[in-house]
Amino acid sequence: MATIAISMALALCFTSIALLFLAVKNRWSARSRVLRRKAPIKGEFSLHPLNLINEEEEKIEKKRLKRRDDL
Repeated sequence: MATIAISMALALCFTSIALLFLAVKNRWSARSRVLRRKAPIKGEFSLHPLNLINEEEEKIEKKRLKRRDDL
């Protein structure tokens, strides 16, 4: 009876260690995915409305600066 209890305790211990390892591994992979998303490629969302608005504002600003320099 004692050997069964010891083997069950060891199995539970190894299972908990394996689950802990998987949890840490998943946490690190999720963290690396977040870091990759924080630095998007400019061309990735080129047709996004905010990018289009920013591009239009930059064009207007360049035209304004060009007119100012021509005067």
